[in-house]
Amino acid sequence: SEELREKQVQKGLLGLHAEGNMSSNMPLVVCGDFNTFQKSDCSANDWKAILDLYQGNNWPAPPEDSLALKALKNAGFHDAFYTAAFDNEKVTYPHPTCWTHKPLMRIDHIWILDNDDGISGQKVDVAKYERVESA
Repeated sequence: SEELREKQVQKGLLGLHAEGNMSSNMPLVVCGDFNTFQKSDCSANDWKAILDLYQGNNWPAPPEDSLALKALKNAGFHDAFYTAAFDNEKVTYPHPTCWTHKPLMRIDHIWILDNDDGISGQKVDVAKYERVESA
């Protein structure tokens, strides 16, 4: 559930605080498969496709905001996707990363806490990847 993912992120943040990492001068990177997504990362058509998927499976509509990602943002982290430099490619929304036959949403994230080191605005190379259908 989204509430469980929020608790997991909060526990991770508490660990970072306990180790003194949140107040160091070194940038922190938190990344991985968060299994969470939010409407703001989707175009109107993509969000409609997600809503259609949920409705077609008789699931309740997904929340528009991710509690887990909001916890990171409230702790001072920012989503690296939106500060990354993309060579020769204008990207408005992140590409889906959910490994299904019809990927609709991004569930893999990279969040950065600068801690005054100036990592924001630095060029970030992002390798493109696609679903591997077979070995």
